Amino acid sequence: MKRLKLLVKLFWNLPQILIFNFHYLPLKQAIRLPVWLFNVKSNALKGKVVIKSDKVNPGMIRMGHMAIGPYRSTKGCFIWENQGIIEFCGSCSIGSHSAITVGGGGFGG
Repeated sequence: MKRLKLLVKLFWNLPQILIFNFHYLPLKQAIRLPVWLFNVKSNALKGKVVIKSDKVNPGMIRMGHMAIGPYRSTKGCFIWENQGIIEFCGSCSIGSHSAITVGGGGFGG
């Protein structure tokens, strides 16, 4: 049942996932869809995203999916505002009710 829910969420968010991956990542990485987005609010696709990992797998970076601790609701959104460079060095999971904000010239890695 959990797997079915995940597939429904992925299908629902597929346009946003495709746009994000192919905008920010080189084609060789983007076709693997390493970044999965769930209920992400973004003002614009600015800045740069870098994945420095030997192995790039589908869904290795998940943003806005499930919260941890007492905030298990998935109804909250994840806010993405990037005007600098965000670097991922491996797998990452950032829950709903979270935000990433990097200002111009900033580096978050």
